[in-house]
Amino acid sequence: MVRPTGAATREEIRVAATRLFRERGYSRTSVRDIAALAEINPAPVIRHLGTKELLFLGTMQLTIDDEPLLAAPVTAFGERFIERLLADDDMRGVYLALVRGSSEAPPRPGRPRSPGGPPRRT
Repeated sequence: MVRPTGAATREEIRVAATRLFRERGYSRTSVRDIAALAEINPAPVIRHLGTKELLFLGTMQLTIDDEPLLAAPVTAFGERFIERLLADDDMRGVYLALVRGSSEAPPRPGRPRSPGGPPRRT
């Protein structure tokens, strides 16, 4: 069996992570899940791409031309944004994963639940 290069391994991890984050969101995707889909041991996931958080942020980047969104009157922004989401699978996947990821991340111990709120008890 031919061993993949570092670049090939990183790409396999990136593809697997992108798919799982988009399908499941951040909190329902583990490093082990990503490794299993990429058909590798979990250790290289962290070695090649850093933390789960960095991997999530790196896979959720999308280059879009926002000119059509910004060229319209402000009152039409929402409608144009929805049209773009419906027409562009990549943009929709990234947007949904970011929304899922931000709404599913558990509060960190010792941090307020909301701005100005009491800290969580652990």
